[in-house]
Amino acid sequence: MTSQADIHHLGRNRDIDAALKQFNLDALVLPTIGFTSTAAAIAGYPIVTVPLGFYPDNVTILKVKPNTFYPAPGIPFGLSFFSTAYTEFELIGMGYAFEQATHYRG
Repeated sequence: MTSQADIHHLGRNRDIDAALKQFNLDALVLPTIGFTSTAAAIAGYPIVTVPLGFYPDNVTILKVKPNTFYPAPGIPFGLSFFSTAYTEFELIGMGYAFEQATHYRG
């Protein structure tokens, strides 16, 4: 059985930090859908999410739990910026730059 400390270590060193180092990145950027934020949460790393859009009316509705459906028409989703420890300032700047460039407000 994997301990919480092992999961925390793997989330940092074998997931996010490894990807950032391997590809010489400042941050990872992914649509905020499903379990996108799980790796950052497990690692205890910062994550900034900005609005990106809404699911269209013709999206296929999926049942993920007895009373939970995702995606579904009109459900909002975002864009997540996450990186290594202590990068909150940079991530906020990235999110702000995205919002200023797109002027998207939903």
